Amino acid sequence: RELTLKCSKGNIFCRVSSELASDAVQFGQSLGTAMVEAVAAGLDYAFFWGTGVGQPFGVMSSPALITVSKEGSQAADTLQLENLAKMAARLSPASFARSFWHVHPTLVPQLYLMSFVVKNVAGTENVGGSHVQAVTVDASGQLRIFGRPCLVTDACAPVGDLGDIVLADWSRYVIGMRQVVTIKRDESRYFDTDEIAFKLTLRTTGMPADSTPTKLRDGTNTVSPFVTLEAR
Repeated sequence: RELTLKCSKGNIFCRVSSELASDAVQFGQSLGTAMVEAVAAGLDYAFFWGTGVGQPFGVMSSPALITVSKEGSQAADTLQLENLAKMAARLSPASFARSFWHVHPTLVPQLYLMSFVVKNVAGTENVGGSHVQAVTVDASGQLRIFGRPCLVTDACAPVGDLGDIVLADWSRYVIGMRQVVTIKRDESRYFDTDEIAFKLTLRTTGMPADSTPTKLRDGTNTVSPFVTLEAR
């Protein structure tokens, strides 16, 4: 489909004393790094939750997003293995190799402690359990779910809320950058107070490439590059 990207301007402004700017070791470099990291964190959140008005259009606002239902008997603020399996089943087949799981920090303990309950034939009694191989940690310490990387970020919602876990293929998210990040320094604006102004500016936007979920060849089931779990 044809997409129209309308970039919005973003700024970070701060003022510091001339003494701090001159006395602190590599102050300009440290401040620039902090400002860029702040912008990155803000864009991460916008790519998830942005409304598209004066900011990027986030995946959680997109009609292409698929929200998987919780289990019928699922307790509040919990995550079950069935949730993960059903989310993976709704991911577009072409997105499997490019997908990432995203979870809020408050959901991490449940991932580490997740276990598989073994029931009797009738399904009426728990008779055992075992470690779930669906959730693993690789040699570098990277948390993985079903083999795909799992990123911990507070851009997701807290545990139990819609968006506390998201499975996404970001290659299906379009980002427009009309102006790369620039940082300017002005020593004249606050000449009377002997302060220096720093301003970071960029112009950017983003939106999902897909406008709706994709219907599979069977004509019934739908999949998407962006999948989340409903509130519990």
